[in-house]
Amino acid sequence: MNTNEVKLTRRERVLHLSASFPHSPIVLGLLCRYCGAVSHKTRGSMSWDFPLFLFMQARVIFIIVVGLLSEFVPSIQALRYTVHTKKVPFFEAWDRCIMNGGYLAATQTAYQNSEVWSVIRKVGVTGEVWLSGTQLGLQGSWIWLSRNTPVGRMSGYTNWYPGKPSNAANSGDNCLTIGVFNTAMWNDRQCTREYPYVCEYYAPYSYSFG
Repeated sequence: MNTNEVKLTRRERVLHLSASFPHSPIVLGLLCRYCGAVSHKTRGSMSWDFPLFLFMQARVIFIIVVGLLSEFVPSIQALRYTVHTKKVPFFEAWDRCIMNGGYLAATQTAYQNSEVWSVIRKVGVTGEVWLSGTQLGLQGSWIWLSRNTPVGRMSGYTNWYPGKPSNAANSGDNCLTIGVFNTAMWNDRQCTREYPYVCEYYAPYSYSFG
């Protein structure tokens, strides 16, 4: 098993979709820019080509449409997390979370960051793990891609490791990880590097995962 997996029923998937955060076209723009950057690269046996670009574009359009149909934003108490130990690039982690009915996790508060780190430790993952922070296409302006909000907007909370993020224009470190030096602090990494990842889901207050 490569995941500490949550099996969602059909009803729970509907609840999740009804509680999705709205996503603006900026998210689509960021992902499509990335798709264009990798469209002519080959990693292993998988070729990043135009059909892949169209696939990811369609996935993001779907999430935007679902977000526009949502009527409320769930409180943080409704968040549940899964840790996936398979190491993948940032945008593959993003897409895998969506296909599992969730989003790549964001930790907008100290409480959320502590909860995510606690789950990571319980699963036994060491090293860095992808969260949904990125500055791709927005050099120096980090956002939580899954929330479409600036990092630090909620209560001014950030948890960068000292000296991070580097924000150097030529570093290519445009995506955010938690777990630098096995702490709950954040690091900036190249989006093409491969790490485990955390997905987040929304559920009713009365529901808890076993």
